[in-house]
Parts: sequence; C-alpha cells; structure tokens
Amino acid sequence: MVFKYFPIISLTLILSLISCETKEDSNVFHKIDDLKKGDSKFAKNKKQDKDDRFKILPNEKIFKCYHDNLSKQFDIDLKVKHTEDSAAINISILDKKSLLMLTELNIQSGYLGSLLFTKCNEVRSYTTGINKDKEVVDNSFGDFVVADFNFDGLDDLAVAIDTGGNGGYIYRYYLQTDKHGFNEDKFLSQTMIFFPTEFNKQNKTLKTIVHASAGSVCESKYKFYNGSWQEVERKFVGI
Repeated sequence: MVFKYFPIISLTLILSLISCETKEDSNVFHKIDDLKKGDSKFAKNKKQDKDDRFKILPNEKIFKCYHDNLSKQFDIDLKVKHTEDSAAINISILDKKSLLMLTELNIQSGYLGSLLFTKCNEVRSYTTGINKDKEVVDNSFGDFVVADFNFDGLDDLAVAIDTGGNGGYIYRYYLQTDKHGFNEDKFLSQTMIFFPTEFNKQNKTLKTIVHASAGSVCESKYKFYNGSWQEVERKFVGI
C-alpha cells in the first residue's frame, strides 16, 4: 500500500484521528440515459424522499456511468452532479435480468466531494474481481466499492463522500437486505469511516489502517457478531 502526503485534511479526518488517540474501457462500462422502470415482485418500494439537491436544472451537466460487472446480483446506474466543492450522488440499483429498479440511494458528499466521481473506472469489486488488485494510493480504494462487508453472501456498497486527506477516502456504507434493499450501516459509516484493508471471512472481522502521525498508523479491527458491530482492537504501529 502506498501512502503519500496530502496537505488537505478534512474535519471528518481530524475527528477520526482523535478517536484513534475520461476514456473508459467499453468492454467494462457503458452509459445509458434512460432505464426501464416499473413494479415487479423483486422491486423495492421506491417511495423514498427525493433530495432537492439532485434536481437537474437546464444545461446542467451530470456525470453518468453504468456498471454491469461489479456485482453478479445487480447493476448500478450512477449519476453525479458536481458543485464547486461537493457532489450530489444518485445510485440506482437494478435487477440484473429485468433492469427494474430495486432501490435508489441519494447521497450528499462531504466538503471535498467535487474531487470524487470524475472517471467511470475509479471503482472496485471484491466479488467479481474488477480492479480488485489495482494499486491503492493514499489509502483510497475508489469512488465506490462492491464487497460483502457483513459476510452474509450479499453484495454491499461503500460510497466515497470525502477525500479524507492522507488518511484515505471517507466512505458511507450500505448493506444489502434479503429483500434487495440497501440500508446505511451507521457503525461502519460513522465509526469505521475508512475502507478496510483486510477482510477476514472466517472471523467476520474488518481491519483498517489509517495515518495517525508522520511516523505511525492506527490499526483498528471491527467484528460483526450477532447482527451488530464492535471494535475489538486498536493499536498504533510505527512506519
């Protein structure tokens, strides 16, 4: 893993350290503007509150990518509206066969969100292997990542919402339900925050490594037990 110094440190990174004391590959990505939408026995209730921040105004440019190879369970239709210093992120999760919408996520980025979501291939999947072995720079694993975070066999999502300085991207985590919906996991989003560098399926643990100072990193380990998370280890290691 490569760590590089990055002088901008977000408020979220500072709080986390205190707690530690575009040319895409056409064979991989394709873009679409309109999707078939409707009701089916698989469809999730889509009556979610719409975020006014994602209303498209005349002549407004929207970054779009469609990913059909990051999960064997669903496709992802991504739309992002950038502002001067942030981004409104819209993710539609679609049934693989019918392309019916299963659920929709509207996410507002943090302060440095305008630096995210500029290339379609800045993604990663630990279930299909797409960009799985791509070099990790500054502890940043991509704009969003598909992986099974709670070890239940269902693909989940980690969505970058801030750059986090040299600590790495800061992620918001959404776990898939057995009815094909996605719920934000508050513990992973607000406590773990950074992306895990290690998955241990046997012990159901995730491990993060984050810069704590110029000469050390903070290693934290989180365990999923009886349906909930707990931090089981935290230590400082010299580098």
